[in-house]
Amino acid sequence: MKRLGAASGKIEIPKDKKTEGYVVTGSVVAFTEELSGQDKADVLNTLLIAQLAADVKFKREVETEDRYAYYTKVLGNLGFVIQGFQFSKYEASGAGFKMDSVVKLLELQ
Repeated sequence: MKRLGAASGKIEIPKDKKTEGYVVTGSVVAFTEELSGQDKADVLNTLLIAQLAADVKFKREVETEDRYAYYTKVLGNLGFVIQGFQFSKYEASGAGFKMDSVVKLLELQ
């Protein structure tokens, strides 16, 4: 998985016809081989712009909900269709978690 962000410098155009994953300043992004390299680069750059804009306006650790609301607003202004926005409190029942449990929790919302 490749990591992108303000400190990473130049962004390479992703490969065509390849399944790839990225971390973009706090977001995990996965692409199927169906998207062209340029389409992937456009999505990654848009996510990075929205993340950086939100980081300038809000403190990630303190103003999480306001920051995320602004992040999604920027994405909407850049052409993304935002289908939903909500926060749910997660109560940890142990020191770890299983991904299938998280997916089931998200499906309930």
